[in-house]
Amino acid sequence: MKLGIRIIIGLLAAGWGADLAAAPPDYKLWLPHRQAQRAGWEWAAIGEMALLQVNGNSPTQCKLVEQVFNAPAGTCCKTPPQKNCTQPGHFPQLDALWILQGRVPLPVEELPSAEELYAYLRMEQVLVVEVSGPQKLTRLLTLKAMRYRPSPQGETAILTLHDPALANAVEMPYRVFAQAWLQGMLLQ
Repeated sequence: MKLGIRIIIGLLAAGWGADLAAAPPDYKLWLPHRQAQRAGWEWAAIGEMALLQVNGNSPTQCKLVEQVFNAPAGTCCKTPPQKNCTQPGHFPQLDALWILQGRVPLPVEELPSAEELYAYLRMEQVLVVEVSGPQKLTRLLTLKAMRYRPSPQGETAILTLHDPALANAVEMPYRVFAQAWLQGMLLQ
């Protein structure tokens, strides 16, 4: 046993273990992108994405809004929707939605390290994050993918995040994400 450990240590010292210490491989969570169907429904779009990931299906965003705001069936799906359907939502509504689905959301109050974010992806957990943006506006995003790239400071984690207010996912370095972090919620 001691000989085997010495051989491994010797190989690492000789540089043969460089691949073992390399950055983890890129990882992408199967998470369909859904854009909010109405202004203020970003939380419902995230709920739809998360339910598709976790259950394989989801009610439409307007049905999710009806559930959370306890609106009569069909009132949020017609044009124009009733007034109670146009209320904007955020973490409390997403939390309520998850509970209505029989699931328990887990708050993530402290900023996870890049390694913890990677672990969430590998465990196929949906992480919803609230970040601060320009002019103190906050946004809800979901973590979609992560990759490491060389930089002058070493390996830099690049996150791919879904922004339901936009048509496409956005990429940002972990350090930018860390500066914008406010809170998170795991939806499993």
